[in-house]
Amino acid sequence: MKQIDMSDEENLGKVNIRCAKTYFNYKNRLDVYASSDSSGRAADTKLFYYELQNKYYSGMYDFLRKLGYKALITGSNHWEQHDAELLCNAGLDFIDRHCYYDNPDFSGGWELANIRFRNRNELFALNNNIFEVASMQIKGLPFFVSEWNIAFPNEYRVFVPVLMSAYANLQGWDAMLQFSFEKNKWSPKFDTFLDTSQSPALLSQWVPAAMIYYKGYVKPAKNTVVDKIGDDNIFYNKNSSFRFVGYDFSMPLISKTAKEYAADKPSEYQQEEASALIQKYHNKDRKEVKSDTEEIVWDYGKGILYIDTPCVQGAAGNIGEEHIKLNDIEIESDTSFCSIFITSMDGEPIKKSKKMILTAAAREMNSGMEYNMGHTALRDVGTSPIILENVEAEILINHSNKNKLSIYPLDSAGKRKEEKIADNPFKISGKYESLYYEILIE
Repeated sequence: MKQIDMSDEENLGKVNIRCAKTYFNYKNRLDVYASSDSSGRAADTKLFYYELQNKYYSGMYDFLRKLGYKALITGSNHWEQHDAELLCNAGLDFIDRHCYYDNPDFSGGWELANIRFRNRNELFALNNNIFEVASMQIKGLPFFVSEWNIAFPNEYRVFVPVLMSAYANLQGWDAMLQFSFEKNKWSPKFDTFLDTSQSPALLSQWVPAAMIYYKGYVKPAKNTVVDKIGDDNIFYNKNSSFRFVGYDFSMPLISKTAKEYAADKPSEYQQEEASALIQKYHNKDRKEVKSDTEEIVWDYGKGILYIDTPCVQGAAGNIGEEHIKLNDIEIESDTSFCSIFITSMDGEPIKKSKKMILTAAAREMNSGMEYNMGHTALRDVGTSPIILENVEAEILINHSNKNKLSIYPLDSAGKRKEEKIADNPFKISGKYESLYYEILIE
Protein backbone atom coordinates (compact mmCIF):
# COMPACT_ATOMS: atom_id res chain seq x y z
CA MET A 1 0.00 0.00 0.00
CA LYS A 2 1.08 3.59 -0.60
CA GLN A 3 1.70 5.89 2.33
CA ILE A 4 -1.24 8.15 3.22
CA ASP A 5 -1.78 10.99 5.67
CA MET A 6 -3.85 9.72 8.59
CA SER A 7 -5.85 11.79 11.03
CA ASP A 8 -4.95 11.85 14.73
CA GLU A 9 -7.80 9.44 15.50
CA GLU A 10 -6.68 6.83 12.97
CA ASN A 11 -4.33 4.09 14.08
CA LEU A 12 -3.23 0.92 12.30
CA GLY A 13 -3.08 -0.94 15.60
CA LYS A 14 -6.69 -0.05 16.36
CA VAL A 15 -7.77 -1.08 12.85
CA ASN A 16 -9.76 2.12 12.41
CA ILE A 17 -8.40 3.52 9.14
CA ARG A 18 -11.15 5.40 7.30
CA CYS A 19 -12.02 4.19 3.83
CA ALA A 20 -12.09 6.75 1.04
CA LYS A 21 -15.45 7.67 -0.42
CA THR A 22 -16.06 6.30 -3.88
CA TYR A 23 -18.63 7.64 -6.27
CA PHE A 24 -19.64 7.25 -9.87
CA ASN A 25 -18.98 9.87 -12.49
CA TYR A 26 -20.44 8.57 -15.76
CA LYS A 27 -19.55 11.20 -18.33
CA ASN A 28 -18.91 11.20 -22.04
CA ARG A 29 -15.20 11.35 -21.27
CA LEU A 30 -12.96 8.33 -21.02
CA ASP A 31 -10.43 9.98 -18.69
CA VAL A 32 -12.85 10.58 -15.81
CA TYR A 33 -15.00 7.47 -16.00
CA ALA A 34 -16.48 5.82 -12.93
CA SER A 35 -14.53 7.49 -10.07
CA SER A 36 -12.55 10.66 -9.54
CA ASP A 37 -9.38 9.69 -7.73
CA SER A 38 -7.37 6.50 -7.34
CA SER A 39 -4.27 7.76 -5.57
CA GLY A 40 -3.35 7.52 -1.89
CA ARG A 41 -6.24 6.61 0.38
CA ALA A 42 -8.56 5.94 -2.61
CA ALA A 43 -6.15 3.41 -4.10
CA ASP A 44 -5.66 1.68 -0.76
CA THR A 45 -9.41 1.58 -0.24
CA LYS A 46 -9.92 -0.16 -3.58
CA LEU A 47 -7.16 -2.64 -2.74
CA PHE A 48 -8.80 -3.32 0.64
CA TYR A 49 -12.22 -3.88 -0.94
CA TYR A 50 -10.67 -6.10 -3.61
CA GLU A 51 -8.88 -8.31 -1.08
CA LEU A 52 -12.00 -8.58 1.09
CA GLN A 53 -14.31 -9.46 -1.80
CA ASN A 54 -11.81 -11.80 -3.41
CA LYS A 55 -11.44 -13.68 -0.12
CA TYR A 56 -15.21 -14.14 0.05
CA TYR A 57 -15.51 -15.28 -3.59
CA SER A 58 -12.67 -17.79 -3.38
CA GLY A 59 -13.89 -19.15 -0.05
CA MET A 60 -17.47 -19.58 -1.26
CA TYR A 61 -16.26 -21.09 -4.55
CA ASP A 62 -14.23 -23.74 -2.70
CA PHE A 63 -17.13 -24.43 -0.33
CA LEU A 64 -19.59 -25.03 -3.18
CA ARG A 65 -17.17 -27.30 -5.02
CA LYS A 66 -16.63 -29.38 -1.87
CA LEU A 67 -20.39 -29.83 -1.66
CA GLY A 68 -20.24 -31.40 -5.12
CA TYR A 69 -21.70 -28.47 -7.06
CA LYS A 70 -20.56 -28.87 -10.69
CA ALA A 71 -22.14 -25.95 -12.58
CA LEU A 72 -20.28 -22.80 -13.52
CA ILE A 73 -19.93 -20.22 -10.75
CA THR A 74 -19.64 -16.45 -10.99
CA GLY A 75 -19.46 -13.73 -8.38
CA SER A 76 -21.51 -10.59 -8.97
CA ASN A 77 -23.58 -9.70 -12.04
CA HIS A 78 -23.71 -6.01 -11.24
CA TRP A 79 -22.34 -3.52 -13.74
CA GLU A 80 -20.03 -1.31 -11.67
CA GLN A 81 -17.20 -0.04 -13.83
CA HIS A 82 -14.27 -0.82 -11.56
CA ASP A 83 -11.41 -2.95 -12.82
CA ALA A 84 -10.71 -4.06 -9.24
CA GLU A 85 -14.25 -5.44 -8.94
CA LEU A 86 -14.11 -7.11 -12.36
CA LEU A 87 -10.75 -8.67 -11.43
CA CYS A 88 -12.44 -10.47 -8.51
CA ASN A 89 -14.89 -12.09 -10.94
CA ALA A 90 -12.11 -12.93 -13.41
CA GLY A 91 -10.89 -15.63 -11.02
CA LEU A 92 -14.18 -17.53 -11.28
CA ASP A 93 -15.80 -19.52 -14.11
CA PHE A 94 -17.56 -16.85 -16.17
CA ILE A 95 -18.41 -13.15 -16.26
CA ASP A 96 -22.01 -11.98 -15.90
CA ARG A 97 -22.97 -8.30 -16.39
CA HIS A 98 -26.07 -6.12 -16.80
CA CYS A 99 -26.68 -3.10 -19.03
CA TYR A 100 -29.54 -0.66 -19.46
CA TYR A 101 -29.87 2.48 -21.51
CA ASP A 102 -31.84 5.45 -20.15
CA ASN A 103 -32.85 3.45 -17.10
CA PRO A 104 -35.47 5.49 -15.23
CA ASP A 105 -35.18 7.06 -11.81
CA PHE A 106 -37.51 4.90 -9.74
CA SER A 107 -36.58 6.33 -6.33
CA GLY A 108 -40.24 7.34 -5.96
CA GLY A 109 -41.36 3.75 -6.57
CA TRP A 110 -41.57 1.23 -9.41
CA GLU A 111 -45.05 2.28 -10.53
CA LEU A 112 -45.18 3.98 -13.93
CA ALA A 113 -46.78 7.08 -12.41
CA ASN A 114 -43.73 7.67 -10.19
CA ILE A 115 -40.73 7.11 -12.48
CA ARG A 116 -38.67 9.78 -14.24
CA PHE A 117 -36.65 9.20 -17.41
CA ARG A 118 -34.86 11.18 -20.13
CA ASN A 119 -36.51 9.61 -23.19
CA ARG A 120 -33.23 9.51 -25.09
CA ASN A 121 -32.68 7.66 -28.37
CA GLU A 122 -29.74 5.28 -27.91
CA LEU A 123 -28.99 5.32 -31.63
CA PHE A 124 -27.64 8.87 -31.24
CA ALA A 125 -25.29 7.80 -28.42
CA LEU A 126 -21.78 6.42 -28.57
CA ASN A 127 -21.87 5.99 -24.79
CA ASN A 128 -24.38 3.17 -25.15
CA ASN A 129 -25.26 -0.34 -23.95
CA ILE A 130 -22.65 -2.01 -26.16
CA PHE A 131 -19.85 0.33 -25.18
CA GLU A 132 -20.75 0.04 -21.50
CA VAL A 133 -20.58 -3.74 -21.28
CA ALA A 134 -18.06 -4.75 -23.99
CA SER A 135 -14.98 -3.84 -21.92
CA MET A 136 -16.12 -6.23 -19.19
CA GLN A 137 -15.37 -9.32 -21.28
CA ILE A 138 -12.37 -11.27 -20.01
CA LYS A 139 -10.29 -13.15 -22.53
CA GLY A 140 -10.81 -16.89 -22.20
CA LEU A 141 -13.92 -16.73 -19.98
CA PRO A 142 -17.56 -17.21 -21.04
CA PHE A 143 -19.48 -13.93 -21.05
CA PHE A 144 -23.15 -13.62 -20.09
CA VAL A 145 -25.36 -10.50 -20.16
CA SER A 146 -28.18 -11.64 -17.90
CA GLU A 147 -30.07 -8.32 -17.90
CA TRP A 148 -30.44 -5.75 -20.67
CA ASN A 149 -33.21 -3.49 -21.90
CA ILE A 150 -34.44 0.02 -22.63
CA ALA A 151 -37.29 0.68 -20.25
CA PHE A 152 -40.84 1.71 -21.10
CA PRO A 153 -42.10 4.43 -21.57
CA ASN A 154 -38.98 5.49 -23.49
CA GLU A 155 -40.36 6.03 -27.01
CA TYR A 156 -37.15 4.95 -28.78
CA ARG A 157 -36.66 1.34 -27.75
CA VAL A 158 -38.23 -0.98 -30.31
CA PHE A 159 -34.87 -1.83 -31.91
CA VAL A 160 -33.09 -3.01 -28.75
CA PRO A 161 -33.49 -6.82 -29.23
CA VAL A 162 -31.97 -6.61 -32.71
CA LEU A 163 -29.20 -4.26 -31.63
CA MET A 164 -28.16 -6.42 -28.67
CA SER A 165 -28.25 -9.72 -30.59
CA ALA A 166 -26.27 -8.30 -33.52
CA TYR A 167 -23.46 -6.93 -31.38
CA ALA A 168 -23.53 -9.99 -29.10
CA ASN A 169 -22.66 -12.06 -32.17
CA LEU A 170 -20.04 -9.57 -33.28
CA GLN A 171 -18.45 -9.70 -29.83
CA GLY A 172 -18.88 -13.45 -29.31
CA TRP A 173 -20.93 -13.16 -26.11
CA ASP A 174 -22.13 -16.54 -24.89
CA ALA A 175 -25.62 -15.85 -23.51
CA MET A 176 -28.18 -13.02 -23.46
CA LEU A 177 -31.28 -12.53 -21.32
CA GLN A 178 -33.65 -9.62 -21.86
CA PHE A 179 -35.06 -8.46 -18.53
CA SER A 180 -37.78 -9.09 -17.58
CA PHE A 181 -40.72 -11.49 -17.99
CA GLU A 182 -42.84 -10.92 -14.90
CA LYS A 183 -46.19 -12.37 -15.97
CA ASN A 184 -47.35 -15.78 -17.17
CA LYS A 185 -50.10 -14.38 -19.41
CA TRP A 186 -50.67 -11.47 -21.78
CA SER A 187 -51.29 -8.16 -20.06
CA PRO A 188 -53.88 -5.74 -21.48
CA LYS A 189 -51.75 -2.69 -20.59
CA PHE A 190 -48.31 -1.53 -19.47
CA ASP A 191 -48.16 -1.30 -15.69
CA THR A 192 -44.42 -1.63 -15.12
CA PHE A 193 -41.39 -0.29 -16.98
CA LEU A 194 -39.22 -3.37 -17.59
CA ASP A 195 -41.68 -6.20 -18.27
CA THR A 196 -40.97 -7.30 -21.84
CA SER A 197 -43.91 -9.71 -21.75
CA GLN A 198 -46.21 -6.67 -21.94
CA SER A 199 -44.63 -5.31 -25.12
CA PRO A 200 -45.98 -6.49 -28.50
CA ALA A 201 -43.51 -4.28 -30.36
CA LEU A 202 -40.42 -5.58 -28.56
CA LEU A 203 -41.55 -9.19 -28.89
CA SER A 204 -41.97 -8.78 -32.65
CA GLN A 205 -38.27 -7.94 -32.86
CA TRP A 206 -37.38 -11.28 -31.36
CA VAL A 207 -37.85 -12.85 -34.79
CA PRO A 208 -34.76 -11.23 -36.37
CA ALA A 209 -32.97 -11.10 -32.99
CA ALA A 210 -33.34 -14.83 -32.37
CA MET A 211 -32.26 -15.82 -35.89
CA ILE A 212 -29.28 -13.46 -35.68
CA TYR A 213 -28.15 -14.94 -32.39
CA TYR A 214 -29.03 -18.64 -32.67
CA LYS A 215 -28.43 -19.10 -36.39
CA GLY A 216 -25.39 -16.83 -36.63
CA TYR A 217 -26.95 -14.49 -39.19
CA VAL A 218 -24.46 -11.82 -38.06
CA LYS A 219 -20.83 -12.91 -38.24
CA PRO A 220 -18.29 -12.63 -35.41
CA ALA A 221 -15.79 -9.81 -35.72
CA LYS A 222 -12.67 -10.44 -37.76
CA ASN A 223 -10.40 -8.67 -35.27
CA THR A 224 -9.96 -8.77 -31.50
CA VAL A 225 -8.43 -5.98 -29.43
CA VAL A 226 -7.16 -7.15 -26.02
CA ASP A 227 -5.87 -4.76 -23.38
CA LYS A 228 -3.73 -6.16 -20.57
CA ILE A 229 -4.64 -4.34 -17.38
CA GLY A 230 -1.99 -4.08 -14.66
CA ASP A 231 -1.99 -2.72 -11.11
CA ASP A 232 -1.33 0.78 -12.42
CA ASN A 233 -4.85 0.79 -13.87
CA ILE A 234 -6.59 -1.48 -11.41
CA PHE A 235 -5.73 0.45 -8.26
CA TYR A 236 -3.60 3.51 -8.93
CA ASN A 237 -4.89 5.14 -12.10
CA LYS A 238 -5.75 8.74 -11.27
CA ASN A 239 -9.23 9.98 -12.27
CA SER A 240 -10.52 6.68 -13.65
CA SER A 241 -11.16 3.29 -12.10
CA PHE A 242 -11.98 1.51 -15.36
CA ARG A 243 -10.06 1.12 -18.60
CA PHE A 244 -12.12 0.91 -21.79
CA VAL A 245 -10.55 -1.38 -24.38
CA GLY A 246 -9.24 0.61 -27.31
CA TYR A 247 -9.90 3.84 -25.40
CA ASP A 248 -12.61 4.93 -27.85
CA PHE A 249 -16.39 4.81 -27.69
CA SER A 250 -16.60 3.23 -31.15
CA MET A 251 -14.17 0.33 -30.51
CA PRO A 252 -16.73 -2.38 -29.54
CA LEU A 253 -18.93 -1.44 -32.50
CA ILE A 254 -16.03 -2.34 -34.81
CA SER A 255 -14.29 -5.43 -33.44
CA LYS A 256 -14.30 -7.82 -30.53
CA THR A 257 -12.87 -6.41 -27.30
CA ALA A 258 -11.57 -8.16 -24.20
CA LYS A 259 -9.31 -7.69 -21.21
CA GLU A 260 -6.56 -9.64 -19.54
CA TYR A 261 -5.44 -8.85 -16.01
CA ALA A 262 -1.71 -8.84 -15.37
CA ALA A 263 -1.11 -8.51 -11.64
CA ASP A 264 2.16 -6.84 -10.58
CA LYS A 265 2.86 -5.86 -14.19
CA PRO A 266 2.37 -2.58 -16.05
CA SER A 267 -0.60 -2.31 -18.38
CA GLU A 268 -0.12 -3.09 -22.07
CA TYR A 269 -2.55 -1.73 -24.65
CA GLN A 270 -3.08 -2.68 -28.30
CA GLN A 271 -3.52 1.00 -29.02
CA GLU A 272 -1.81 0.98 -32.41
CA GLU A 273 -4.03 -1.84 -33.67
CA ALA A 274 -7.12 -0.23 -32.13
CA SER A 275 -6.37 3.16 -33.68
CA ALA A 276 -5.94 1.63 -37.12
CA LEU A 277 -9.31 -0.12 -36.90
CA ILE A 278 -11.02 3.03 -35.63
CA GLN A 279 -9.55 5.09 -38.44
CA LYS A 280 -10.74 2.54 -41.02
CA TYR A 281 -14.27 1.87 -39.75
CA HIS A 282 -15.30 5.00 -37.82
CA ASN A 283 -16.20 7.86 -40.16
CA LYS A 284 -16.30 10.74 -37.68
CA ASP A 285 -17.36 13.27 -40.31
CA ARG A 286 -20.45 11.21 -41.17
CA LYS A 287 -20.85 10.04 -37.56
CA GLU A 288 -20.99 6.45 -38.73
CA VAL A 289 -19.39 3.32 -37.29
CA LYS A 290 -19.15 0.14 -39.36
CA SER A 291 -18.28 -3.29 -37.99
CA ASP A 292 -15.12 -4.86 -39.40
CA THR A 293 -17.37 -7.46 -41.06
CA GLU A 294 -19.21 -4.55 -42.73
CA GLU A 295 -22.54 -6.20 -41.81
CA ILE A 296 -23.58 -3.68 -39.13
CA VAL A 297 -23.60 0.10 -39.49
CA TRP A 298 -24.44 2.44 -36.60
CA ASP A 299 -25.22 5.93 -37.90
CA TYR A 300 -25.21 7.98 -34.70
CA GLY A 301 -25.59 11.19 -36.69
CA LYS A 302 -29.01 10.25 -38.06
CA GLY A 303 -29.87 7.74 -35.34
CA ILE A 304 -30.16 4.66 -37.58
CA LEU A 305 -29.01 1.04 -37.21
CA TYR A 306 -28.46 -0.92 -40.44
CA ILE A 307 -27.97 -4.68 -40.68
CA ASP A 308 -27.09 -6.11 -44.07
CA THR A 309 -26.23 -9.82 -44.14
CA PRO A 310 -27.23 -12.57 -46.56
CA CYS A 311 -30.03 -13.83 -44.27
CA VAL A 312 -31.27 -10.75 -42.39
CA GLN A 313 -31.55 -7.20 -43.72
CA GLY A 314 -33.22 -4.05 -42.53
CA ALA A 315 -32.93 -0.85 -40.55
CA ALA A 316 -34.20 0.70 -37.35
CA GLY A 317 -34.39 4.19 -35.94
CA ASN A 318 -35.12 7.47 -37.70
CA ILE A 319 -35.65 5.87 -41.10
CA GLY A 320 -38.64 7.98 -42.14
CA GLU A 321 -38.03 9.77 -45.46
CA GLU A 322 -34.80 7.78 -45.98
CA HIS A 323 -34.35 5.60 -49.05
CA ILE A 324 -32.64 2.56 -47.59
CA LYS A 325 -30.92 0.34 -50.11
CA LEU A 326 -29.31 -2.86 -48.87
CA ASN A 327 -27.95 -5.85 -50.77
CA ASP A 328 -31.31 -7.49 -51.46
CA ILE A 329 -34.02 -5.14 -50.16
CA GLU A 330 -35.00 -1.49 -50.38
CA ILE A 331 -37.15 0.39 -47.85
CA GLU A 332 -38.95 3.72 -47.95
CA SER A 333 -40.80 4.41 -44.70
CA ASP A 334 -43.36 7.10 -44.01
CA THR A 335 -43.19 6.28 -40.30
CA SER A 336 -40.49 8.49 -38.81
CA PHE A 337 -39.18 6.11 -36.12
CA CYS A 338 -39.59 2.36 -36.56
CA SER A 339 -37.84 -0.97 -37.07
CA ILE A 340 -38.20 -2.96 -40.33
CA PHE A 341 -36.33 -6.23 -40.93
CA ILE A 342 -36.69 -9.15 -43.31
CA THR A 343 -35.39 -12.45 -41.95
CA SER A 344 -34.86 -15.72 -43.80
CA MET A 345 -36.60 -18.56 -41.96
CA ASP A 346 -35.18 -21.45 -44.02
CA GLY A 347 -31.50 -20.56 -43.69
CA GLU A 348 -31.16 -19.58 -47.32
CA PRO A 349 -29.98 -16.08 -48.35
CA ILE A 350 -32.84 -13.62 -48.77
CA LYS A 351 -32.37 -13.47 -52.53
CA LYS A 352 -33.04 -17.24 -52.71
CA SER A 353 -35.12 -17.92 -49.60
CA LYS A 354 -38.55 -19.52 -50.03
CA LYS A 355 -39.78 -18.47 -46.59
CA MET A 356 -39.13 -15.14 -44.87
CA ILE A 357 -40.67 -13.03 -42.12
CA LEU A 358 -40.99 -9.25 -42.31
CA THR A 359 -41.26 -7.56 -38.92
CA ALA A 360 -42.32 -3.92 -38.71
CA ALA A 361 -42.89 -2.13 -35.40
CA ALA A 362 -42.75 1.38 -33.97
CA ARG A 363 -43.93 3.10 -30.80
CA GLU A 364 -46.47 1.69 -28.36
CA MET A 365 -48.41 3.05 -25.39
CA ASN A 366 -51.45 2.52 -23.20
CA SER A 367 -54.76 3.95 -24.36
CA GLY A 368 -55.10 7.48 -23.04
CA MET A 369 -51.48 7.61 -21.86
CA GLU A 370 -50.08 11.14 -21.63
CA TYR A 371 -46.48 12.34 -21.31
CA ASN A 372 -45.52 15.57 -19.59
CA MET A 373 -44.32 18.44 -21.80
CA GLY A 374 -40.72 17.19 -21.89
CA HIS A 375 -41.69 13.51 -22.31
CA THR A 376 -39.72 12.67 -19.16
CA ALA A 377 -42.64 11.49 -17.01
CA LEU A 378 -46.25 10.39 -17.41
CA ARG A 379 -49.15 12.68 -16.56
CA ASP A 380 -51.53 9.77 -17.08
CA VAL A 381 -50.50 6.09 -17.18
CA GLY A 382 -53.55 5.26 -19.27
CA THR A 383 -55.63 2.12 -19.51
CA SER A 384 -56.02 -0.95 -21.70
CA PRO A 385 -55.70 -1.80 -24.51
CA ILE A 386 -52.13 -1.19 -25.65
CA ILE A 387 -52.02 1.00 -28.76
CA LEU A 388 -49.41 0.35 -31.48
CA GLU A 389 -48.26 2.99 -33.95
CA ASN A 390 -48.78 1.86 -37.54
CA VAL A 391 -45.75 1.34 -39.77
CA GLU A 392 -46.34 2.72 -43.25
CA ALA A 393 -43.65 1.70 -45.75
CA GLU A 394 -42.92 0.49 -49.26
CA ILE A 395 -40.52 -2.43 -49.58
CA LEU A 396 -38.79 -4.03 -52.56
CA ILE A 397 -37.20 -7.48 -52.39
CA ASN A 398 -34.64 -8.19 -55.11
CA HIS A 399 -35.32 -11.92 -55.13
CA SER A 400 -34.31 -14.37 -57.83
CA ASN A 401 -38.05 -15.15 -58.15
CA LYS A 402 -39.28 -11.68 -57.31
CA ASN A 403 -42.45 -12.07 -59.39
CA LYS A 404 -43.57 -15.12 -57.40
CA LEU A 405 -43.62 -13.50 -53.97
CA SER A 406 -46.75 -13.82 -51.82
CA ILE A 407 -46.99 -11.74 -48.65
CA TYR A 408 -49.43 -12.67 -45.88
CA PRO A 409 -50.10 -10.39 -42.89
CA LEU A 410 -50.14 -12.47 -39.69
CA ASP A 411 -52.05 -12.00 -36.48
CA SER A 412 -50.41 -12.03 -33.04
CA ALA A 413 -50.68 -15.83 -32.92
CA GLY A 414 -48.88 -16.23 -36.26
CA LYS A 415 -51.98 -17.14 -38.22
CA ARG A 416 -52.58 -15.72 -41.67
CA LYS A 417 -55.16 -13.00 -42.11
CA GLU A 418 -57.50 -12.96 -45.07
CA GLU A 419 -55.53 -10.38 -47.05
CA LYS A 420 -52.77 -11.37 -49.44
CA ILE A 421 -50.23 -9.01 -50.99
CA ALA A 422 -48.83 -10.07 -54.35
CA ASP A 423 -46.97 -6.94 -55.41
CA ASN A 424 -43.21 -6.33 -55.40
CA PRO A 425 -42.48 -3.64 -54.36
CA PHE A 426 -45.31 -3.90 -51.84
CA LYS A 427 -46.76 -1.58 -49.22
CA ILE A 428 -47.49 -2.26 -45.56
CA SER A 429 -49.81 -0.05 -43.54
CA GLY A 430 -52.18 0.15 -40.63
CA LYS A 431 -54.98 -1.46 -42.58
CA TYR A 432 -53.34 -4.86 -42.04
CA GLU A 433 -53.01 -4.37 -38.25
CA SER A 434 -49.95 -6.59 -38.21
CA LEU A 435 -46.41 -6.65 -36.82
CA TYR A 436 -45.52 -9.73 -38.86
CA TYR A 437 -45.73 -10.58 -42.56
CA GLU A 438 -45.00 -14.03 -43.95
CA ILE A 439 -43.22 -13.92 -47.32
CA LEU A 440 -43.31 -17.04 -49.47
CA ILE A 441 -42.28 -18.08 -52.97
CA GLU A 442 -45.42 -19.59 -54.54
